[in-house]
Amino acid sequence: MLMTTSSLEAFFNSNYMPHGHCYLWQPHILWSHVVADFVIAVSYFSLPVAIILFALKRKDIGENKLFYLFSSFILFCGITHLIGILTIWHGIYGIHAISKILTAMVSLVTAIYVYKLIPTAIAIPTLSQYKNVKQQLFLEQAQSNTLRSKLDDFKFSQFMLDSMPVGALVLDKNCTSIYSNKTFEQYFCQDIDGVAVTLLDALPNDAKEQLLQYCSTATGVNQSAFFISTTYQINKHSIIPIELTATASQFEQHVYIVVTLKSIEEINEFKDKLALSYKKLERAVSATEDGIWEWYVTDDTVSYSKQLLTLIGKPDIEQPRFEDWFSHIHPDYQLRVENAIEEHFRTKEKYIVEYLGKDKQGKYSWFISIGDSEFDHNGDPIVMSGSLRNINYAKELEKKYQENAEFLNAIYEGNSHAIWVLALDENKDYIYHVFNDTACRWLGTNKEEVIGKNLHQLTGTVFPIEIAKNLRHNYNRCLLGGAKVDYIEHIAFGEVNAWFNTTLYPIYDSHGEINFIVGTAIDITAEKASEQALSHHKEVLEKVLNSVVCGLYIFSFESAKNTTINARYTEILGYTLDELNNFADIYSLFHPDDISLVKEHMSAVSSSISGELFYLKYRFKHKSGHWIWCYSADRILNYNSKGEPVEMLGTFIDITDEVSLMQQLKDSNEYLERFAFVASHDLQEPLRKIMAFSEALSQRLSDKLKGDEDATFELSRLHSAAHRMQKMINDVLKLSRINYFSLHLQKTTVKSLFDVVSDVLSLQIEQSAASIKLKGELTEIVVDVSLMEQVLQNLLSNALKFCKESRKPEILIEVKTTAQGTTISIQDNGIGIDEQFCEKIFEPFKRLHGRQAYEGSGIGLAICRQAIKIHGGKISCFSKKGEGTTMVIELPLT
Repeated sequence: MLMTTSSLEAFFNSNYMPHGHCYLWQPHILWSHVVADFVIAVSYFSLPVAIILFALKRKDIGENKLFYLFSSFILFCGITHLIGILTIWHGIYGIHAISKILTAMVSLVTAIYVYKLIPTAIAIPTLSQYKNVKQQLFLEQAQSNTLRSKLDDFKFSQFMLDSMPVGALVLDKNCTSIYSNKTFEQYFCQDIDGVAVTLLDALPNDAKEQLLQYCSTATGVNQSAFFISTTYQINKHSIIPIELTATASQFEQHVYIVVTLKSIEEINEFKDKLALSYKKLERAVSATEDGIWEWYVTDDTVSYSKQLLTLIGKPDIEQPRFEDWFSHIHPDYQLRVENAIEEHFRTKEKYIVEYLGKDKQGKYSWFISIGDSEFDHNGDPIVMSGSLRNINYAKELEKKYQENAEFLNAIYEGNSHAIWVLALDENKDYIYHVFNDTACRWLGTNKEEVIGKNLHQLTGTVFPIEIAKNLRHNYNRCLLGGAKVDYIEHIAFGEVNAWFNTTLYPIYDSHGEINFIVGTAIDITAEKASEQALSHHKEVLEKVLNSVVCGLYIFSFESAKNTTINARYTEILGYTLDELNNFADIYSLFHPDDISLVKEHMSAVSSSISGELFYLKYRFKHKSGHWIWCYSADRILNYNSKGEPVEMLGTFIDITDEVSLMQQLKDSNEYLERFAFVASHDLQEPLRKIMAFSEALSQRLSDKLKGDEDATFELSRLHSAAHRMQKMINDVLKLSRINYFSLHLQKTTVKSLFDVVSDVLSLQIEQSAASIKLKGELTEIVVDVSLMEQVLQNLLSNALKFCKESRKPEILIEVKTTAQGTTISIQDNGIGIDEQFCEKIFEPFKRLHGRQAYEGSGIGLAICRQAIKIHGGKISCFSKKGEGTTMVIELPLT
């Protein structure tokens, strides 16, 4: 391959003959060069690292450029040797030349810089010169240290003098001040009227003369100190008491006097305060309820305060002994006290013991003795001091507190309500401090799993996540709101499925911060079930009320309006509740002829106090305009605290059709009554003529008929038949007249009815020698008196009539009152009847016996049944043939 020898390509071409050819590829020569060049390169590479580290460590030497140039020069030399190794196998002599050029350039720059630094290098001292300078510097440093030490000593001495709580100054023999500390300058060297005051100026004359004499005679050798208590004028208005001390000493062949001034004003004040404090203590000891004692153990002597002797009931002892106190202790507690004293001497801890002892009244009370001792260097007690207090009242309070605590704990643990107490921990989470047994039982857990743990720890274990979330929300409401929180919650997990009425109470500390939350929960599961059942019943009741045949309303006396009506009300009268209440005057809807009755009715209802029912029949205007006959029953629904009626409950039915039918029935009955009267009158008219003519014929033919028995019998039969016919017509007339419209009710007694009836039947009673007994005859009943007299007369007449000839009639009339009404039974001992006829005998003209055996029209019991029927009652017969009959009348309550 040809190439241009002067081109750049030729310079960097690697096809030149490798250097190894020069070595004839002899291994020993080749590897000797390789190893040598490699070691030289490694050494060159390590030297720059060492030089750079040295330059970084000794920045004080300076000339860092020199170090960097030497490092670069050595580094390029190492690179040149590495490339020399490569040229053994590769002819890259161009690259080898570039490395040498770079090395040459760096070498040249380094050489120039070195020559530039030669003058500076020559100025560097030799080692011997350095040692001489170092020696001289050491000596100067030692001298400097000595001076500095003395200066430090002087400063420390000055600091000590300035820190002393006394004024200090140094005088010469002429009493001239040479030095004074800060205390003296601050407190004892003040100006008076702008003139600096010296020590001698501030001292009284006698103290001044004594100090001058001491200074003038001072020798500083074996001379005692000068001490005096005097006064010192610190300013124009203040003179304080001081203690002045002067001491003469020699220093460097000169005599100096060191004077100290100490204010004893605080000491005097302290003495005064100490005396005052002692008096206060003496008064306090006298005034306190505690007794003070001291026991000098070494000689077994004691010192007791008067209060102590009074406490133990021995106020008159002048020379008390240890035994005087010890003997007042109850024998059962003396050993306890001795053990407490020995334990105190052994452990050297405070002596405290409670015991029973005799008090000032000679009764055993609780006392507490507290004390401490001083011990010698061997640990033996020297003196023991303390106090004695009667704590009987506190013990009683403690006993009551314990009882109350047990009582409260019993309430807390035995309460059927869940109770817990929360506090905030350091993570602002709610931690449970208290959790009673009821709460544990409800949640199926125990106290160990809850108490001391926060809500986060209990989430997912004791409380499911969703329930814990709700709990935290409610706790936050109480904490942030700062007030009681009430809420109802449903907890359902595991076997727990219950409703709770929960209350949270915040408890504040003395700083007004909430530190606890007390929670209580009441299990209202049963109430909730009842509430749901009640809601269901309410719905059912509303459906029932809207389905009944009668209208219903609730009337408010305060608003004079209806507050509730049912659907049937609207169906009957056409009005909705709002439409009714739109009328300003509800009475405008009543028939004008009935308004007065309605108002009387409302007055009677509002005046009732027992909630009884009141009934009224009236006409009310339908929404379409026609009149509706109503029959209502009203009563007071509730009363206020004053006993005044609040609401009235009323029901009514539409009796328009009934009123119309009753009117038709009344008209029909009146027609029938007139017809019966006319018919009976028309029947009785020929009957009276038959009776009159037969009576007249019997009288005229009496003489002629004496011998004709058949004619006499026939006339008598005719006369008797006419009388029976008249009686039957009268009974039929009576029966037809018994109806609801002729009923006149009034209050009476069975005794009153019996008196009238017994008078009417007196002859029959006397002839039969009957025995009639009454029970409960004074019971009041409300009946139509005339009708009930007729009923009682018919029944008694039958009891007297249907009796065996061989026995006297015995009749028992018994009256009883039940919840359903009044029962009147009439029992006889007559002939009786078969049970199969007990119902048929009440039918008109129904006879069980012939007229020859027992007379009568056969309509009496029918009259009884009709009379009792229109009273709203019923009559029944109970009988056995040959044993007698019992007639039972049942009347309803009115």
